[in-house]
Amino acid sequence: MRVVTFMGNATYVKQIAVKNRLTDVYIDTSYVYYLNESTFLFLSTSDIEALKNELTSYGVNVVLYDTGVPYVGDELEMQNRRLRIAKMIYKITSDIDDDILFVDSDVILNGDVFKKLPSNEPTTICIPALAKPSTSIIFDFCYSTNIYVPRNYINKLKYIVRRYIDNNWHTFYPIDIYVNTNLGTYRTLYIKGVCHYIKGKLYCL
Repeated sequence: MRVVTFMGNATYVKQIAVKNRLTDVYIDTSYVYYLNESTFLFLSTSDIEALKNELTSYGVNVVLYDTGVPYVGDELEMQNRRLRIAKMIYKITSDIDDDILFVDSDVILNGDVFKKLPSNEPTTICIPALAKPSTSIIFDFCYSTNIYVPRNYINKLKYIVRRYIDNNWHTFYPIDIYVNTNLGTYRTLYIKGVCHYIKGKLYCL
């Protein structure tokens, strides 16, 4: 099984690399940043290379990939973020022919997650999350992109995100809900100790 993070948000990735047993990190070179309190600091080419080298020293396979969707302002960011995620998932499913546990770069797993993953069906990992469009209400969310996808579902996932991209569905449909609905992830794991950084603060189940 491969444990894969893609980003996006590089603020916590060095912390979670060991904790989440990461095997692969995919870095979107068009949009990668650190969060300094409430300020987004975009990484330069040299910063990205340094991050890659450090993660590689932990034994993580690092792939640099340009989704071609840079930050252009807050007005379109929600839609652009969905498109970036879809493109990264498509890239990952094109590269990896194995069971994949996708883990967000700001989520910390409890070790029990690895013990309770099934072998043959897609499963989402419940996390604390913002109840969007609220900017303050936190709830338990079980249909995010923190998802285990067995090898025999990888091609299906690849097809799902390709269709999402080609039809520009990022303009009106959240990628995480779309993936879970179309992949048929009826199984969820709710495990105490799974945590998620939200606006710089750590929330745990």
